[in-house]
Amino acid sequence: MSTRSKLGIASIAFGSLLCLGQSMAAQQPTTPADQTDLHKDRVDRNKDARDLRKDRRDRNGDKRDLTKDRRDRNTDQRDINGDRRSLTEAEKQYQADKKSGASAAQLAKDRQSIRSQRTDIHADRKDRNVDQRDINHDRHDVHTDQKDINHDRRDLHHDRKDIRRDKKHIAKKGRN
Repeated sequence: MSTRSKLGIASIAFGSLLCLGQSMAAQQPTTPADQTDLHKDRVDRNKDARDLRKDRRDRNGDKRDLTKDRRDRNTDQRDINGDRRSLTEAEKQYQADKKSGASAAQLAKDRQSIRSQRTDIHADRKDRNVDQRDINHDRHDVHTDQKDINHDRRDLHHDRKDIRRDKKHIAKKGRN
């Protein structure tokens, strides 16, 4: 064998050893501390993801409640509008009967109708105001839930960032 062929064989062997060394370093097991950090980060991420899903469920439920309360309030407002129309009609009837010289019994009946309409309006306004308070409460709940969602999204983002950083750190250790 010539010197040249010996050098060729030696360079091939040296190159093989280099490649083998790099592949061995890449497959180096991670330290228990690194594995623990990565596991903790994943646990945190999963917990934050669960919290986020729960907060979204809460917000969606509050939005449904808000829609229902708005529907109830609008129904009460329609009742108020109808009672106002009836009150206007009753007052017109009373004025017409008064002008035409109707009997005292008829005028008393008209006044009773007016009082009844006013009572109905008052009751409907109370219902509407209760519904409006419910709406205000539900809007506050939706707002609070959205704040919780935003907080959980930030936490989730930080957890994902920690996991990426730990994986990068582990990979960097493996190369050294």
